[in-house]
Amino acid sequence: MPHEERMSHMAAACIASMGDSLWDGSAATIIMYPVVPDPHRYPNEYGRDLFVSDMETGLAGAWMKRMVQTTFMYKLKAKPGWKVIPE
Repeated sequence: MPHEERMSHMAAACIASMGDSLWDGSAATIIMYPVVPDPHRYPNEYGRDLFVSDMETGLAGAWMKRMVQTTFMYKLKAKPGWKVIPE
């Protein structure tokens, strides 16, 4: 399988945190799927799934950061249902 084809099935998350509070913290989060645009599967101007791809900043970004970290740790510990959490 070519490298580009594998990357077109992966999601990526980038988090830049500017505080650690869920009440007055701030963060910027970007979740993109797929990493490599696939205009054949997603025929929009970006070539990405716009229901999965998302960007949040400010307090909403801090909550998104917490959600990504919590689900990652849940999956890492192989707790019940961890297989349904996307990579």
